[in-house]
Amino acid sequence: MSAWLHRPDPQPAPRHRLFCLPFAGGGIGIYRTWPGAAPEGLEVVMVQLPGRERRIREEAYRNMDALVSDLWPAVEPLTDVPFSIFGHSMGAAIAHELARKAAAASASPELLFLSSRRAPSVPPPHPPMYMLPDAVFTERLQELYGPFPDALKRHPGLLKTFLPTMKADLELLDTFEPSNARDLDCSLVTIAAQADHAVLPETVLPWSQVTMADTEHIVVPGGHFHVRDHHTARDKVMDILTEVI
Repeated sequence: MSAWLHRPDPQPAPRHRLFCLPFAGGGIGIYRTWPGAAPEGLEVVMVQLPGRERRIREEAYRNMDALVSDLWPAVEPLTDVPFSIFGHSMGAAIAHELARKAAAASASPELLFLSSRRAPSVPPPHPPMYMLPDAVFTERLQELYGPFPDALKRHPGLLKTFLPTMKADLELLDTFEPSNARDLDCSLVTIAAQADHAVLPETVLPWSQVTMADTEHIVVPGGHFHVRDHHTARDKVMDILTEVI
């Protein structure tokens, strides 16, 4: 198995696969409960990006095109069955580009789940942050997205290790110009959180402009990291995929 992908519950003959992409600075750990919640026939495949968890010694990508170009060859062999893609925050931006790459290779996903990420037509809400000094950068991050997890606060060394990856992830996003072309034909499900002050629900709605198929909009409780903090989005995704499968 490629270093890019983690299949905690590989199935000999899955009927559908769900690829899951994390938020900036995050890893596959945020999806650890998803395989156990999956309906019969669904195989959950977690995308492990460089610069975190078991790939901590690798440098994180700073360019979206380079990342997706290197990720796609690992994903493509697993598109031999119907599949969907879920991405949260930064992961949603990557998921959109991965779906476009798949469609160009005549391997379009059935569903694209885009969670807590502004649509391409919505201007950036703030100037680029990745070039800020570390102290200012960490302060600004917490102003926008809420306090860091306690583990990071308790261990300064862990925070020091985390910052280069976080800055690389934001550079990837801040230097990337997403396409707003209506060039997908898969159905979209957009997810926004009621108390997300970083990505307002109305900025998620225009994702419908990138597909020729239908779009469903879901609003869940919680803040920007709802996918980490509770299971509402997970359960809604699994309910939808149960119907698809």
